[in-house]
Amino acid sequence: MVVLVMQLLDNKRLTREGGVKPDNWIWRDVDNLDFSVKTAYKSLMGEMSIVDEDLFVVFRTLKTLPSAHFMAWRVICNVIPTKDNLSRRGIILLSDRCPLCGVEEESVTHLFFECRTSWRIWGMCLEWLGFILVLHRDPQMNFRMFKPIGLNHAVTRCWGSIWVGIVSEIWNHRNRVVFENGRVDLVEVFTHKGRPGLGSQ
Repeated sequence: MVVLVMQLLDNKRLTREGGVKPDNWIWRDVDNLDFSVKTAYKSLMGEMSIVDEDLFVVFRTLKTLPSAHFMAWRVICNVIPTKDNLSRRGIILLSDRCPLCGVEEESVTHLFFECRTSWRIWGMCLEWLGFILVLHRDPQMNFRMFKPIGLNHAVTRCWGSIWVGIVSEIWNHRNRVVFENGRVDLVEVFTHKGRPGLGSQ
């Protein structure tokens, strides 16, 4: 059957008013239908969280350990290996549940900003700092909002570094729970020694 179809197709020619036109590939993600690496990159980045340039400029001036800095930037860009990101890349998981609460699907938004365990960690940190803030669940907006109003640039950078420390320590604790069979312990997250997060001395 397949051979017959192929023979029929070989004997047919597609014609237009201008005569025979050879087949070619087209790229449907741009108006002119021409492929380029730049248009492919923009198309792929459309699936990820796009970070505007001024946020990048603010973020890169923070004074934090490189490992914590890099990890927090990956949170802002939604490219860390949370269970939803792994699943989206075709990795089969035993469970998609958040390791900290065990209730919801693990995503960047849930793990760092919606999970009841993480929410309590943020609350402990804000209480320690002596502030009450309403924080957004989107990583970029959360980072932008994590500071009191009317601060100078140096103090704002300090608050940004605290944000990096909190996010980094939540991720480190999540990994201890997943890979070292650790238990969820809010006090440990907040006071852990020797880590690039809040408790480091």
